[in-house]
Amino acid sequence: MKVAVLEVGHWHAPLARIGLERAGAEVVAVSARDPAAAQPWVERFGARAHRDAAGLLAAERPDFVFVFDRHRDLAATARAVLERGIACSIEKPGGMDAAEVAGLVERRDRRGVFASVPFVNRLGPLVGELRRRALPPPIHAAFVDIAGSPRRYPAMGCDWMLDPALAGGGCLINLGVHFIDLFAFMTGRPARLVGATLSRAVHRGPMEDHARLLLDNDAGGSALVEVGYCHPDDDDRHQAYSVNGRGWLAAAADDVCRLARGTERESFACPLDAAPLYADYVEATLRAAARGGPPVARLEDLLAVMTIVDAAYAAGAAAA
Repeated sequence: MKVAVLEVGHWHAPLARIGLERAGAEVVAVSARDPAAAQPWVERFGARAHRDAAGLLAAERPDFVFVFDRHRDLAATARAVLERGIACSIEKPGGMDAAEVAGLVERRDRRGVFASVPFVNRLGPLVGELRRRALPPPIHAAFVDIAGSPRRYPAMGCDWMLDPALAGGGCLINLGVHFIDLFAFMTGRPARLVGATLSRAVHRGPMEDHARLLLDNDAGGSALVEVGYCHPDDDDRHQAYSVNGRGWLAAAADDVCRLARGTERESFACPLDAAPLYADYVEATLRAAARGGPPVARLEDLLAVMTIVDAAYAAGAAAA
């Protein structure tokens, strides 16, 4: 399978590269607005480098494409891949809003293309361990992910993440999408937005640096999603998850999950850092595409998430 990677200047692309290396993938071409971002891929894989995604797609015939891009350009880039009938992975959020993602669903259906979304927390140890223990689905959940300041992104060559016109939003559209999806995935029920609060009070920038969402579903479940760019150390983050169902409660923090089932107690290792999961996602996605299996997450799942994101932005204007 010949693989291409579009816009490898995105900060998630190096995480995907680890998975491509582990899978022994044949990466034939990459694109990058900044030629320096393409150089590691040229050196590692012998990939041909293109200055933009359009040039790569015009010149190459890959079997599979990993689509990264600025959020403003992401939907257009993904549409070009889908229109060519090429199997792909499309980085979240898939576009600036739910309408752009809906357009991707339509094009995928029209061409009958395999398309996956890297909601990588679905592959995390919390989900895996709870499933291994055959626990019933959770009913309530709380997910907290407080990362470092947005100044991390210019340091990674992604200064566009600080521009609302290019990024579409702040921590909600970037971090929050993972946990909206995780609640729906773990419960097996579509999530709905109950309320949202957004704030720019920490960094006073043009986009929210803290967001809280309250979700529910039609089974009486609920979730609190709290994300932010508020950690004082840009190389660190605070994460804590809590989920519970009938007869059990799991609370994870500091890479350990403590599980209570009735009067029983146990602990197990549970790293919450999602970065290593991107490599697992790449390997799982290439296997699924090659064997005709289902994607890790579908574009419909992304559409459901972005519908909630749109509603949250409409409901919770960021306070300075």
